[in-house]
Amino acid sequence: KEIDYDGSKDTTYTGKGGIKLNLFNRLLFALRNQDFNMLVSGYVSSDSKLLINRNIITRAQKAVPFLTVDQDPYMLLTSDGRLKWILDAYTTSDYYPYSQDASEYGSFNYIRNSVKIVIDAYDGSVSYYIIDKNDPIVEMYNKAYPGLFSKDPLPADIASHLRYPELLFKIQSEMLRRYHLDPNVAENPQKFYDNQDKWDIPQLQAGGQDSQTQNMDPYYNMVKMPGGVSDKEELVLMRPFTPSNKNNMTSWLSVRSNTLSNYGQLVLFSFSNNTNIYGPNQVQSKINQIEQISSDMTLWGQRGSSAYMGNLLVIPVEDTVLYVEPVYVRAEGASSIPEVKEIVVGYQDGEEFRYGIGTNLNDAISKMFPASIPAQPNPNTSQTQTQTQTPQTQTTQPDTSKQGDQKLYNDIRSKYDEMKKQLDELGKLIDQMKQ
Repeated sequence: KEIDYDGSKDTTYTGKGGIKLNLFNRLLFALRNQDFNMLVSGYVSSDSKLLINRNIITRAQKAVPFLTVDQDPYMLLTSDGRLKWILDAYTTSDYYPYSQDASEYGSFNYIRNSVKIVIDAYDGSVSYYIIDKNDPIVEMYNKAYPGLFSKDPLPADIASHLRYPELLFKIQSEMLRRYHLDPNVAENPQKFYDNQDKWDIPQLQAGGQDSQTQNMDPYYNMVKMPGGVSDKEELVLMRPFTPSNKNNMTSWLSVRSNTLSNYGQLVLFSFSNNTNIYGPNQVQSKINQIEQISSDMTLWGQRGSSAYMGNLLVIPVEDTVLYVEPVYVRAEGASSIPEVKEIVVGYQDGEEFRYGIGTNLNDAISKMFPASIPAQPNPNTSQTQTQTQTPQTQTTQPDTSKQGDQKLYNDIRSKYDEMKKQLDELGKLIDQMKQ
């Protein structure tokens, strides 16, 4: 029996999973584990069950050693109130002709996310669902091991909350750095072989200004895809690109997870060559130059604490890009938990970077659109030019820039309100689980 933390009641496991501990099984496991308490303890009876392979990744891999199981599971709550772990499984091969190896990710040149694994968090029962009927390798396994994969489709309450795996998206975005040119355009084959239009993954410092740089990781986001791709917000995984050896942003790639009908659909948004869109490195540099951020981090980084910047997020909102970055403070000690002290939000307005700083996202967004908007001037813009532009906002003529700001503010507020609504719904589900 397991006693609740407050001692008010105890619970007993009644799940289907586990090995019944009759006398013979108890003797075998006592010898195997060199622990004879199992034979003499009054808490173990013939109705007791032993649960082994409790690690869900190990448990999922046991039955499918020919598949590669992803190391990043996630949990969801089903419509009948059960907690289920969801894992991704891949078919891989290194024999696919005329394909490039995935280099640092493994010695394969073929990978498909063909299987979703669902594990009941209570009794450990495992179900394997094929979600890619066009994968010949998984279809071969399905014929070779009849009964292993479920004949039923993925349950609707699970299918509506799928999450595209980050590992596969990393591999795809790495490959796209070179293989993004349209071969039907006459000059592109030569550009391809000369590496004239190769892309890079933005490099950012991980954990502070003095830390080493690393590739910007993909990140999940609830966003309404621009360009008429979607008519409502949905979960996407995204990653920006910069031109090789340059810092401006040239495009960003996203993959959809909303439903099985568009699951895994890659969408690439490219910026015009005639526009200069700030890349993550440029935005990070501008944020570091903000006097308030610099002074606050110096202040918070004293007396046994450390202050550092979190992950920079690049979020498309209508026809512009919103940048969001938190500032963390962490006290010394192994048990200390980082605390969000400030959030910086900003966007590019012509050649300027307009920003807002607040204690939370709502506060930062509100401060980004005051009567006088703070701006980081472009270092290439002279002081005289800046001074001649400033009085224009004080005239009595209609200020189209502020009308644009108001529209952008409304778009960002709408996105924030939608995110807050979803968090509130998640909180209600958690409360129901506690009851």
